[in-house]
Amino acid sequence: MVLGIVSIVGFMGFLLGIPAIVLGVIALKKGTGDKGMSITGIVTGAIATLISLLFIAFMVFVFMMAAAEESNSHSSPQDNRPNYSYPRSSSSSEL
Repeated sequence: MVLGIVSIVGFMGFLLGIPAIVLGVIALKKGTGDKGMSITGIVTGAIATLISLLFIAFMVFVFMMAAAEESNSHSSPQDNRPNYSYPRSSSSSEL
C-alpha cells in the first residue's frame, strides 16, 4: 500500500507502481496482513502506472509533432524568400 500511495503522490508511478502491484498480489495470495491494504496497494499501483504510461505516451506524441513541424518548416530554404518576379504578359509581341 505504501508503494502505491508514494507512486501516485511522488510522481514515480512507473518505477514504484509496478512493485506496488506485485507486492500487493503477493500479500493477497499469502494472506499476510490486512486484505484491504493489499487491494489498496494493487489499485494505487495500477492507477499510478496507468497515469505514468499515459503521460509518457502524451510526451512522445508532443515530441513527434514538434519534430514533424520542425522538419516541415525547414524543408526548403528557397520557400522563405520573397517573390519579386512580375507576371509576364501573355501577348507574343516584343518591344
